[in-house]
Amino acid sequence: MQVFTQDQLHARGWSDERIVCSRRESLGQSLPGFVFDDVTFLKALRARNAHRLFLLDTAQDRIAGHTFVCRPNIELLARIVDGTFEDHEMNSDAYLPLEPGRYPLYFSSFVVDQTYRTRRNFRTLSQALIQSLCELAQRGVFFAPLLARGLSAEGQALCEGFGMEVACRHRVKGVIYRLDVRSPSRMPRITRPYYALLEGLRGSGAGRPRSMGEVLVRADVMGAIGLQAGRLPGGAASAAQWQSSRVR
Repeated sequence: MQVFTQDQLHARGWSDERIVCSRRESLGQSLPGFVFDDVTFLKALRARNAHRLFLLDTAQDRIAGHTFVCRPNIELLARIVDGTFEDHEMNSDAYLPLEPGRYPLYFSSFVVDQTYRTRRNFRTLSQALIQSLCELAQRGVFFAPLLARGLSAEGQALCEGFGMEVACRHRVKGVIYRLDVRSPSRMPRITRPYYALLEGLRGSGAGRPRSMGEVLVRADVMGAIGLQAGRLPGGAASAAQWQSSRVR
């Protein structure tokens, strides 16, 4: 079992259409009743404005799981924070480019097929997700905070395993979670590589930052944002205020 990006799957001969079919089958097995829109997901794959990972059974050349990280626009962000978004809103039109900066990120669709649900496979995909966050950080892309929705009991346990905290309940199904690296309540083993990377950005000497928050603010590609005391914006009005408070 190995984890591949979308580009790496293409290099192995996978088309976007084949990825769509495989993902539909995965969700059908793992989340009964979930409405999957082939056209919407194919459009999202072609837009390339999210960071996607796929767990591949290399022996059978079959996708066994997947997850992705995206940057929601301000309207979708407000609805994620309030737990009021609809599944159809999670589409490429609502995602912004993962360019250098510090802003909320959303990770979604952490799915492992029923036939592949072992602790080892969950760990493999989870570690790949953390590694991808490290790679994004090395490119100057930081999250503040990281958001997710736990649809099932397993998904909620996964979010909590990443050290995320409950933000609110989704109005239809699931729980919205958040993780703020500036003030983590705890640091699970699996997330330590990310925090270690941030520690490495702190440098040494008399000017050494005193907190992870200072690491993010001092990064040369970063700007301050208006999330006071690490709190999330609570709706459209406050989300608009957050957007206008960004600098550089």
